[in-house]
This record gives sequence, C-alpha cells and structure tokens, in this order.
Amino acid sequence: MPCASEASLADLAIPTLYPADAQDVLDFGLHAQFLSRFSGLWSGLKITTPVADAASTAVVARDRISVVEGDIGAGTHKPSSMLLGAQLMALERSLHEVRLPRAVEYARLNRLNHVVQRGSSDRIGILTSGKTYLDVREAPRMIGLTDEDLARYGVRILKLGMIFPLERDAVIEFADGLDQVVVVEEKRPFLEPAVKEILFGRSHAPFVHGKQDKEGRSLFGRSGELDADSIAAGLSRVLAALGVEAARAWRQRPRARAALSLPLLARSPYYCSGCRAWRRCRQRPPRCRAGPPRRR
Repeated sequence: MPCASEASLADLAIPTLYPADAQDVLDFGLHAQFLSRFSGLWSGLKITTPVADAASTAVVARDRISVVEGDIGAGTHKPSSMLLGAQLMALERSLHEVRLPRAVEYARLNRLNHVVQRGSSDRIGILTSGKTYLDVREAPRMIGLTDEDLARYGVRILKLGMIFPLERDAVIEFADGLDQVVVVEEKRPFLEPAVKEILFGRSHAPFVHGKQDKEGRSLFGRSGELDADSIAAGLSRVLAALGVEAARAWRQRPRARAALSLPLLARSPYYCSGCRAWRRCRQRPPRCRAGPPRRR
C-alpha cells in the first residue's frame, strides 16, 4: 500500500530516524534505543521497501557506534499510568519542554544530521534524508558532475538522519549563506514545511522549495517512487538555471528508456477456485479439487 508514515509518527511525538541503507539500519537501530533512553520517548525508524528488500554489505563491530549521551540524569523520565488532572498536565509539559528538546540534543551530540558536501562559495543547498539521499548522490553522476564539480558550482548537501523532531541549529547552519535550498523527499512534503518554518523571518534567509520550483511548476513528484532518474531531472532544471553547462547538456540529451520485450508463455490454469461459471468452464484443469461453489 502506498503510504508515508512519518507524519503519523510526528503527530504521536515519536522521534523518527530514517536509514538510507542496511548500514544505517544497524547504526540507527542502536541510536534509536539510546535516543529513547536519553529523551524518555518512544523512538521509531522509517524503513522503505527499497531499504528493507535490498541486499548490501555492512560493517559490524562492537565499537563502531560511540554514543554520546551527555548528562542523562538531568532528564530522566519516569513513565506513569496516572493520566488525570495535574499528572496529565505535567506529562504534556514534559513532552514539549523537556523530552522533545532532549531528542534534538541527542541528534546534535551524535551528529545524526550532518553536511556531506560543502564548497567555499556555496549558493544552493540540497536537503534530503534516507534512501532518497543515495539517489541524490547518484543523480549528479548521471548528469556528469563529480563531487569536485558540485563544490566548484557551490552545491551544499545536508543528510538528515533524524527527520523528526528537526534539529533547528543544523538547518540554520546549513542554510547560512545560501541563495536557495532544495528539499528532496518522496511522497507528500514533510521536511519542506518544517525547514520553511525554521528559516522563516530570518535575515538573508534562502528561498526554500521542493515539490515545486520558483515558478510553481512541479519539480519532484508527490506520488510513486522518487528514484535517481526523476531526481536528476529535477536537479538538472535547478542547476541549469544556475549556468551549469553539464546540466543543460543533459536536459537536451534524449533519455528515452528502451522497452523490454519479454517472451510470454501460454499458461493453462492449474487450480480452480470454483467460480459461478464452474459448470460451464472449459478451462477447468483435470486436477482441480475446488468443486462447485457452496451455496448458503
């Protein structure tokens, strides 16, 4: 079923980590446990089908993850089943004023959100997360741009490991000095409005967009899968407007995909479930054990 559960997790105030591959699943799986203990909240992982069904290698070592927890005793949360009156008010106040800020602090201490591409004179920033991050890294290579080219053209990339709650300081530091920020995410906008809320009203704030470009035209789809091809198509339009020649040349190049012609074999039915046309069916296999449909 096509779905996106991060909005539901955010409504339930559950800090959500978004792994990009099997390595992230292992690493974030450990972080999720420490994050929950550190903040006093449930924690969750968003794992998409390409990540769950993919085959890849991962590094496993006892000392691979070095967790920084800070002063955990200052925010220890004691769960309670007393959900009435003053106790309920205290829990709600603790949720918004203590525990969610502690989740953000855990992300900051352990660098769950970090810049992976930076240049000396960046003009445009790409903010993404999870499996989409891998496609964002692949898309420039399809266009013909290396990491050195991205740095030369002033492209900065931020990979978010925790998509809720969003680390405010990480977004502000990432957007500093940029002209525009492109949020690349699958399905409906989730990170885009959160980034806009953080940067709104700040002096010299960059223009933030994602699903639509500056002219209001569709840039990244809201439905279906967001793969490297569709991301390359959207990013090439943004980069071509900045004068990146490789992006202009790629957009003018024909990119029609060759249709696969697969041999189709005639297959006779093997099992008959017993439909209403059972008595008149000429395709009924000899070994059908379904029999005529039962009448109530």
